[in-house]
Amino acid sequence: MQANRKVKCDICQKLLHHKYVKSHQRMHAGDRPFQCNLCDKAFIHESHLTTHLRVHTGERPFKCSSCDKAFKCHINFKRHQLIHTGERAHQCSWCHKSFALKHNLTAHVRIHTGERPYKCSICDRAFNCHNHLSRHQRTQHTSDMS
Repeated sequence: MQANRKVKCDICQKLLHHKYVKSHQRMHAGDRPFQCNLCDKAFIHESHLTTHLRVHTGERPFKCSSCDKAFKCHINFKRHQLIHTGERAHQCSWCHKSFALKHNLTAHVRIHTGERPYKCSICDRAFNCHNHLSRHQRTQHTSDMS
């Protein structure tokens, strides 16, 4: 078998590295074999359980050498480091504004395209970012959501 062979998921057609097909299919099956022994949460991946256990232990193994912050999750630590490096690798092709995080660029581009994928289920207003929808629902429909 080739080292980086891609396999298509039978259910969603997503292309995956062959190593990840089994765990990906757990998602479709709703199978969560990694159970926390301290609460009711269960996870598809063992690494997600490992990270979750830090909620109970308070462990924060990822420490920033530039400031006093520490993190339970490696990806959050890596994201934090961008604050100190100033790196902004994701640039808007419309206006050339750059962003440290790809999801911030994705949300920004919606300003140019007019895309509003987040729809209010109560009044059908649409928003270009999830936070704006959440704020709208909290301020406009608080009594409707109880």
